[in-house]
Amino acid sequence: MKRILKSLLLVTSSFVLPLGLVNVNAEVTKASVIDVKLEQQENASNSKIRYVSTISNLSKLDDIEKITYTINYTKGEETTKTETNIVSKVYTSIAGTNGYASKDNTYYAVFTLENLDDWKGYTLNATFNYYYSDNSSESTNTITWAIPSHYEVTSKGKGSFDESSLITSSFKANSIQEGNTFHAWNWSMKNIEAHLDDIVEAGFTTIQTSPMQPQKDYYAGNTAKDAWWKVYQPLGFSVAKKNNQLGTKEDLSSMVTKAHEKGLKVIVDVVSNHLAGSSTQLDKNVKEYESDIYGTSGNLAGGALLHANTSVGATDKSHTTDGNIGLPDLDTGNVKVQERVLSLLKEYIDLGVDGFRFDAAKHIETPNTSEPNGPSNFWSYILEGATNYANSKTNAYTPYYYGEILYGCGTGRNYSWYTDLGMSVIDNSTGNNVRKSFNNGTAKVPTAFDSGVALNKTITWSESHDTYANDEKESPSVSITNIDKAYAVMGALGETSALYLARPTDLSTSTSWDKCSTKLGDIGSLAAFSTQVTAVNKFHNYWNGSDKSINVTDNFAEIVRYNSNESGMVLVSGGSSTSVTNLSVPSVMLDGTYTDLVSGNEFTVTGSKVSGTLDASGIAVLSSSSTGGVTSIQSSNKKATFTEDKVSTTFTIKNADSATLKVDEDEEIAITSEAEVEFGEDMKVGDSITFTVKAIKGDNTTEEVFTFTKVALPKTYTTTFTKPSTWGDSIYAYMWNGEGSVNGTFPGVLMTKGE
Repeated sequence: MKRILKSLLLVTSSFVLPLGLVNVNAEVTKASVIDVKLEQQENASNSKIRYVSTISNLSKLDDIEKITYTINYTKGEETTKTETNIVSKVYTSIAGTNGYASKDNTYYAVFTLENLDDWKGYTLNATFNYYYSDNSSESTNTITWAIPSHYEVTSKGKGSFDESSLITSSFKANSIQEGNTFHAWNWSMKNIEAHLDDIVEAGFTTIQTSPMQPQKDYYAGNTAKDAWWKVYQPLGFSVAKKNNQLGTKEDLSSMVTKAHEKGLKVIVDVVSNHLAGSSTQLDKNVKEYESDIYGTSGNLAGGALLHANTSVGATDKSHTTDGNIGLPDLDTGNVKVQERVLSLLKEYIDLGVDGFRFDAAKHIETPNTSEPNGPSNFWSYILEGATNYANSKTNAYTPYYYGEILYGCGTGRNYSWYTDLGMSVIDNSTGNNVRKSFNNGTAKVPTAFDSGVALNKTITWSESHDTYANDEKESPSVSITNIDKAYAVMGALGETSALYLARPTDLSTSTSWDKCSTKLGDIGSLAAFSTQVTAVNKFHNYWNGSDKSINVTDNFAEIVRYNSNESGMVLVSGGSSTSVTNLSVPSVMLDGTYTDLVSGNEFTVTGSKVSGTLDASGIAVLSSSSTGGVTSIQSSNKKATFTEDKVSTTFTIKNADSATLKVDEDEEIAITSEAEVEFGEDMKVGDSITFTVKAIKGDNTTEEVFTFTKVALPKTYTTTFTKPSTWGDSIYAYMWNGEGSVNGTFPGVLMTKGE
């Protein structure tokens, strides 16, 4: 009897063409003679898959009685669906990608599965079953495939949920810019590694090291006073394997790896404006590391790659970017110099370094055509090159960049020329003025930043290695008490990243720096790990993204951070007073009892009046009332739409006992106080993903819902440009529509060279 099976359930022309279609007849045969196997094929967009079962050694089609497929859909440990259906047609050949040509005694059974969006996050187990006319049967191998989810969740909170959700924990910021930085000035890599736990417990997000390029006049016995400047006169653009008193490339690699294990970021100081030498002459030892830059004799006459005006002193009024700062000024517009600097950044990226401080960035020209001494593509070349390189790594990331620009950019120049390139910049004047005020016994808060740059593009401080070690001796005589007071103000503001300098000595006199005997690489002061600095850092991290109100009342600086549910305050005495009674505070400071994280004392706030006692530091950090504050849930990604292939957000939960995360209609999963979610990779334009976060405290549940939608990129424009023969090969296209940029920040998009 001839048996015809049912019509094919699904035929998709892009996958399977019904070539050589035959009917399946029944006739007795042995299962052991026929070979069957199963394979899976996905299309490029992962929107559908097809299962192809190859039937070999089949002399007659009517040996087959019936073919079925079985697919189990599982999630976690549970099978949620089992689907079994008949495969009603077989083929002599398969068209399309990964198809098969006709072959003697060989046939193909096919099933195509669509609507994979309905099963994202599930694991599929597929098997084909063959039934023969002699009542024997057999099954193919089983294909297992986990359908990619729209997201990947990583819980990042440390310790128990209670500990990691409170302000008193070592709660870190979500990024370098959002956190405060420990400047391990002159510390060796091994000493930094030995104190990583202290840095974590002090609430710092980032470590900044001194330059790790091979240094001038290496000598292991030099004091910090005698030799700190030598690491700022490097011999070349590579990570030191020798000739650096702070350690080797291997030491840096070890420290970065251990820092990452503890959730810390690492910034390295990069010297790229100059190399070792005098204003017109490169140090003879530069030739060993940078022969192309050195030329034949290390000066302009010998072909050294220096600016033509390197003999002229750089000032704010003239030759800011092509004159010298007492050192040979590299021709940063030269592609060979740019390539060597980029090579250094790539070497650091290979070690896992998270970001870079660019020394003397003020003295390197930008691409802006209004540059008084002429533009170049130096910054565009190295920043874009470093970013692309870091994005190509397995653990892709975008490095953090900031430039040293002290006391303005120079006449006719603007900070935006740097920030538009994706860099943050130093705002030194604001913090310096706060420090000077406290040193004079007067409390001060910055109502505006002197640079005029947005806070979230600035690095600030109470002192830096320049104010400490420069010829003017701006800060070494300032007591650590007043340094900490100024830091408490700058560090509590949020948005700006405050840097805390590790002094090479605990002395605070006009001669303390001159008499410093601490060796370069050794540790001097550990003031960065004090109770008051730690409390300020944790306050900063806890209140990231919250509103603030700043004020000075009766010589007390007040930095209040708040939301609709809770508030906190850093209170800093401008003088010697350590007691407040009914001191007026901003009205956003909620009534209640607050604990000072520095002294442990209680402060009370009633009707916008605060009372309490500070300890000898003159700093109080008031956390929420004894109940621990109101439960809150925040997302670091504030954008509801995105165009990128992959984006992320971190959900931060405060003041809770536990928390859960639900993605779309998936099951809830437990998370800690910080849950980072990456998503978007398998989403199409128009797709949305919804995260529901619940925070539980006692009998109360707080819920927040966050939805992100993938949208199309803006319209694409193509332009051609004939390059003048005198121009370099890096040409950028920047589009402006009269209101703003059309294609990103200046200088725009790097153009592709045509034939």
